[in-house]
Amino acid sequence: MVFLMVALLTAGCEKTIKFRGEIMNPMLVVSSFVTPDSAIKAVLTESRFFLDEGSGGYGGYEYNKVTNADFSLYVNNTFKEKLTHTGAGIYRAAYRPKPGEEIRIEAVASGFESVKATTVIPPQPVILSVDTSSVTEKQYYIGYTGEYNGSNRQDTLSEYTYKNIRFRVKLRDDGNKKNYYRLVVRKRTYYENEVNESYLFDFEDIVFGNQQTNDIGSLFEFSDNNYFFDTFTDDLFNGKEYDLKFSNSIRISQKDYKGYDSQFRKEMRSTYYIYLQEISHDYYMYARSSAAAGNQSGNPFTEPVQIYTNIANGIGILGSYASSAPAVIDYRNE
Repeated sequence: MVFLMVALLTAGCEKTIKFRGEIMNPMLVVSSFVTPDSAIKAVLTESRFFLDEGSGGYGGYEYNKVTNADFSLYVNNTFKEKLTHTGAGIYRAAYRPKPGEEIRIEAVASGFESVKATTVIPPQPVILSVDTSSVTEKQYYIGYTGEYNGSNRQDTLSEYTYKNIRFRVKLRDDGNKKNYYRLVVRKRTYYENEVNESYLFDFEDIVFGNQQTNDIGSLFEFSDNNYFFDTFTDDLFNGKEYDLKFSNSIRISQKDYKGYDSQFRKEMRSTYYIYLQEISHDYYMYARSSAAAGNQSGNPFTEPVQIYTNIANGIGILGSYASSAPAVIDYRNE
């Protein structure tokens, strides 16, 4: 068995296989996430055959924009308005949806099958409270010193001091239906002469499903079965209150040894903006399948993951969400 695995991994030859399937006509691709916080917007592009050569853009792929579509918006099965093309395949409406409303979009464009999709705007969730605790930890950076002539050796170059902040976000779930959520945490970091913004990910709470498994992916180091999910369901706390847990570290000091200069920048202040979103089932399925597909890319020992779509006669997603007011947590490190 071990010999077989080694043989598979060390076989470095390539073989060209002719595609003998049927090349499908291009379809309309819709991308739209609607929320009470803003007017409805949708992006319309043209699908491409997976063996086509890329042309520009990240990863070598550039998708043709569809600019001549007749795009209609319906609210609770009643026609509301036409979406206006504002450039680059982006269509906009003036209408802002409300929680509980059913939103349907329909698009017709020359050379394509007409497409449509429906979503229901979720209710706005509420963050009941946010509790934090912190512990101070030390870590050490071990690197090589000396010249690359056989005299270099490993040594401790720096001592880092971190404040590890643990967050507990309390929410209350509606037990009358299955709910889908997304956690969004934006961090604003203030340095002495600069401000940076970033988003946290890779949350450790069990509801996100980021638990390690000893599967073939981790065996060959293609994946550690961690999809960086920020979405979750109420399966573990249906109809109850739940403390959602995550953590983040702030580097508060650093001591360098043996002339090592790391150009350390102290985080003078860190502000966290925590949002809880309730999302539609279609949004949840699309987000999960997209993350899983990206995680499996390049792994020859797994089947490709098909990305979820709810667009009839096309591909893409019409998802919806409603966001809580932000809970703001501020840490000052002066």
